[in-house]
Amino acid sequence: MNSTAKTIQAARRAAIAAALLVPLLAASIGVGAERYLIVRYDDYAPMSPYTRAAEAGATAGRGDEGLPPRTSAQMEQQLFDLFRRYDARIVVGVIPYPIESPDAPPQTPATTSVADSWLSDPQDPWVVLLREYVADGTVVPALHGYEHRRNAPPDHRPGEFAGQPHAWQLSAVRLGSDALHQALGRPVTVFVPPWNAWDEGTSAALAAAQFDWCSPDGSRATGMGEQVRFLPQTGWDPEQLLPLLEETSDLPDGSILVLTTHPFDFVGPTGQRYFRSLERLLARVRASPEWASISPTELPASTIQRMNQRFALAVRYARTRDIAVDIPGLGALANPAAPVFWPEEVYRAALWPWQAVVLAALAASATLALLAAWWMAGRMRRGRLVLVGLAVLAGAAVVVLVIGAVRIDAAGYPIRGIRWQALAVTAGFALGLWLQIVRQHLTSHRQQGVSIQEGQCTDEYHRHTSPGAQLP
Repeated sequence: MNSTAKTIQAARRAAIAAALLVPLLAASIGVGAERYLIVRYDDYAPMSPYTRAAEAGATAGRGDEGLPPRTSAQMEQQLFDLFRRYDARIVVGVIPYPIESPDAPPQTPATTSVADSWLSDPQDPWVVLLREYVADGTVVPALHGYEHRRNAPPDHRPGEFAGQPHAWQLSAVRLGSDALHQALGRPVTVFVPPWNAWDEGTSAALAAAQFDWCSPDGSRATGMGEQVRFLPQTGWDPEQLLPLLEETSDLPDGSILVLTTHPFDFVGPTGQRYFRSLERLLARVRASPEWASISPTELPASTIQRMNQRFALAVRYARTRDIAVDIPGLGALANPAAPVFWPEEVYRAALWPWQAVVLAALAASATLALLAAWWMAGRMRRGRLVLVGLAVLAGAAVVVLVIGAVRIDAAGYPIRGIRWQALAVTAGFALGLWLQIVRQHLTSHRQQGVSIQEGQCTDEYHRHTSPGAQLP
């Protein structure tokens, strides 16, 4: 065999190897993909008041109380088929021990076993469906809580895990993980907290149970730890994301879109439109070499480096921007936030201008309130007691606003910009009143001192100029 024939044969072997290898790579992360779409489907369970069946004829909405139990997985079958047709991935959040009603007695993890889960029945049609699409890589299973029960107090943000003891969280995570592992024959490494609510105890429990990923929203970033990576949801409607795929050039490499869906999104006429929008989204991702529809576990190493630092910056940026937008006069400066999980350098570049804008606005509000209080108090003619009373009331208002902010934060909700501005205005007003009180007191004291000195000088003068005074 001459050298030319050897070269041709080597080229054919290389072509065959490439033909076998490239489709595998394309199916997993996309060839040349630099931007990523991750789709979540939460509340997968056969019996749960937090899902609603299409055949039940329920009205579409985003509520989750009093919903009819699921009786068929036909909707999930259609959804998973859609992702299979487009070689896409969908992260399915499975509820291992769903409650049949919000009033059902809790199933304590310490006294509950894997056999008590619906996942323990290999013939259950929901288990069969899940195993089929997990086997071909279309579905990436995720643990979606334990019972999906509202454990938070009524005045707190809804949640099942946040605020619960660490021991309970660890037992619930391990039990749910074991149930999924037994049903699917593979470990589960992605956790989706119900209502996106979590705390440091959740992160520690996930680390102890060998989870790699947690996908909440971007409302908090404290207590993440280092073992579990956090990936926030960025949108809940495909129509939010479709324009971003048309403007790919404006998105930096490493940008991630995380779309969160629920069973009620696909119900009724609005659900049909939602399904068509989702299909258009997947079609555009598949048609673009720069995009890939994957799961968190398939993100390249270069993208997941410093993921938690990126998550923390995203939370700080979102909170700062929301405060700015909520302050009267600043809302017009910002366009609606793009539903994108940006690379870390984007947040670092965009965070400080918004922080500067917020601090300047709050400082300006406090300064104007201080000057107004100073001017008003300087022209009052009703006495110092009235002025002190107003200053005490303003100070009390500051305390009330601070206590309210602490309670809002403890309940798991963000502190709105209008409250921050009200706090700045009230604090500035109180400070202006107290400064005027101090100024008036010092002025009065100085005037009294001058009057006393003048009186002493007058007495001395009269003593020396009286008719009976003796000259020295």
